[in-house]
Amino acid sequence: MLCMDMMGGYENVGVNKCVKRLREVGVEEFLVRWVSSFLRMRVVRVRVGKRLGGEVEIEGGTIQGSPLSPILFIFVLGGVLEEVGKEEVEGVSVVACVDDVDFMVVGESEDEVIEKVGRMEVGLVRGLEKWKVDLQKLKLEGMWMVKSGWGGGKGIRWLGEDIRMKTEVRVLGVWFASDGGWVDHMRNRMRIAKWRWNMMLKLFGRGGRGM
Repeated sequence: MLCMDMMGGYENVGVNKCVKRLREVGVEEFLVRWVSSFLRMRVVRVRVGKRLGGEVEIEGGTIQGSPLSPILFIFVLGGVLEEVGKEEVEGVSVVACVDDVDFMVVGESEDEVIEKVGRMEVGLVRGLEKWKVDLQKLKLEGMWMVKSGWGGGKGIRWLGEDIRMKTEVRVLGVWFASDGGWVDHMRNRMRIAKWRWNMMLKLFGRGGRGM
């Protein structure tokens, strides 16, 4: 399993490519033109105390915090993942929620999985370049899941980074354990929660009034 958090994706979506993608998937033209105007005609002014700076035009990217931004990003991300699909790598499932993308890669051996990941990477890089998604930072995680339980597994180099393989990862809010077992996972979660609770008690006192 490979987990990719596309941090910095919203503000680095190319406006022209976003508009092209909307037309490609058949969005009505009046909506495409509205989105184009929404993304392009933006200025910002900075106030420091009583002093107000001049207007500066903002180029590129969707607006962080706007409810429209995740929708537009999903359209563009769909184009990126289509390029991954063109590699026709068997045994690959993708789950995506806005800028969180998770790949489940199935193989008979570690070497087979690593080979499939390499082919996926070719399509992913091509898609990012095609749709001009300039990511500032990628948070990458990975985990081996095998029938016999946690077996260590080789590390994987993906998108120019060496991914440290973990024993558990969170996918869309759900925790997955490498051996598929939930008992040890829940014990670990409870241990962490208890540690955090004890830290809160030390900071604020048992009555919530401080030390």
